[in-house]
Amino acid sequence: MIQKRVYYRWKVWGRDGETPETWFWCLHCGRCYKLRECKRVKTANGFLEVCAYHPNCDGNTVMDAIRWDRISGTEKVPVRGVVYDAW
Repeated sequence: MIQKRVYYRWKVWGRDGETPETWFWCLHCGRCYKLRECKRVKTANGFLEVCAYHPNCDGNTVMDAIRWDRISGTEKVPVRGVVYDAW
């Protein structure tokens, strides 16, 4: 039986229409990634899901990831690795 991953951000904020293919913009590094690309990092209290660009970025998916469609105002797919200024 294949178990579907439940991302920690969904446990905190709810799914709100998000899927593993949803694009996110990272508040820390300004780059975009799909939720399924986030990294799981072991911590003293368990695991933390962080930006796909870890270890060069310490943004996490709960507090530092904003849906790309909400930040950009468009459904246009971002270019991987490009730094976007959200403001």
